Amino acid sequence: MNNAKTKYEHRFEWGGTQRVPIVFVSSSAKDAHSLREFLDGNRWLLVNVPDLSAAQSVIEKLSPGLIVCDTEIEGEGSWRDLLARHSPSFGPPFFVSSQEANEALCSEVLARGGSGVVKRPFSTANVPVIRFGSPS
Repeated sequence: MNNAKTKYEHRFEWGGTQRVPIVFVSSSAKDAHSLREFLDGNRWLLVNVPDLSAAQSVIEKLSPGLIVCDTEIEGEGSWRDLLARHSPSFGPPFFVSSQEANEALCSEVLARGGSGVVKRPFSTANVPVIRFGSPS
């Protein structure tokens, strides 16, 4: 992950008993598999959707705890369009994933109200820490 400071403190912790849905918008099955392997399947439910129209429906149905949108998605629109619809100040943290995570992208994501940038491939060094609820 980019070292630029974000406006949120995030930890991948969950004190609840239900699995927290994470919506991952990406057309890459490989990246979805990588993120799914990284996450604790007992605590997180990763829902991978390939495009913005599918993402919109899934987000409305699931009310996810986290949204991650790839910079390269199928169909019309981009992460910018999805972020404009889902303000992280009133909803879940919104991260953009990219192989080219750099200062310019991180600055743009933060300026548009996003939470930060996650560099692919997903690893403990590249994924931010997200905290939900109270630790058990």
